[in-house]
Amino acid sequence: MHAAYTLPGDAVFPEGITTAPDGTFYVGSSRDGTIYRGRLDHPDTEVWLPAGTDGRTRVLGLTVHAQARLVACGGATGHLYVYDLQTAALVAQRSVPSENPLLNDVWIVGDTAYVTDSHTPVVWRLALGDSDATTGEFEVFARVEGAGELPYLNGVTATPDGSALLVGAQGDDSLWRIDLATAEATRIEVGAPFGPDGMLLLGDALYGLVNEGTSHADVVFYLSEVCVAADGRSGVEVRRWRADAFDVPTTLAYARDRLLLVNSQLNRAEAGAPFQVISVPLPE
Repeated sequence: MHAAYTLPGDAVFPEGITTAPDGTFYVGSSRDGTIYRGRLDHPDTEVWLPAGTDGRTRVLGLTVHAQARLVACGGATGHLYVYDLQTAALVAQRSVPSENPLLNDVWIVGDTAYVTDSHTPVVWRLALGDSDATTGEFEVFARVEGAGELPYLNGVTATPDGSALLVGAQGDDSLWRIDLATAEATRIEVGAPFGPDGMLLLGDALYGLVNEGTSHADVVFYLSEVCVAADGRSGVEVRRWRADAFDVPTTLAYARDRLLLVNSQLNRAEAGAPFQVISVPLPE
């Protein structure tokens, strides 16, 4: 693996990342909706789907479904896109019934996609199906009412035992457990502010990208590790760290015992090319 992977373009502002079974990874542009594809053995990436394809003007969270489809969140457009990984063909496009959405991140349990909305305290649900046809429509799965007036729901994953979702609320730096059977949302205290952007679960280790600061001038970005119970009802932060290579990291993925972090450069005054995904070792 390389230490960094460069995304072509002068105004990429990448946000989401996911890996496919064959070792390739996909990154989305929050600025224009371009989706990039990279290989772990090559330092440069390529444009996989150009900006504006299928009306796609923003891409935030990404994930892979059934080892065959790429699912992409369309941010403020309110759209969710599903693409065939082999052909890059659009399989489905669905929109949430909301006047002011911001579809931020997505996680799939079985054949159902769960999508966080950063403009409303809502997690949406969409049945993807197990074939090339997605016939379902979006519905509200759960509401997170206890995270303040502006919870800004963001990162999402599942608990180690698969019984619930774990959702980060950046608005008040909190972590929430949403039971998949009842849709009940419960706040989890982990001993530190923890309302991550991207999240990644490896065993019982929950990694999240968090930040501290009161303004763009003094904000500092960290990678935090929380040890969570199998059912997600409890957890404790065990460490957090940062590296000089961090440049407003937003989301992360896992490949070959390393973490792939997206350096978004969002909200940075001196932002500009090269925009990169960086590779860092898992902490020992």
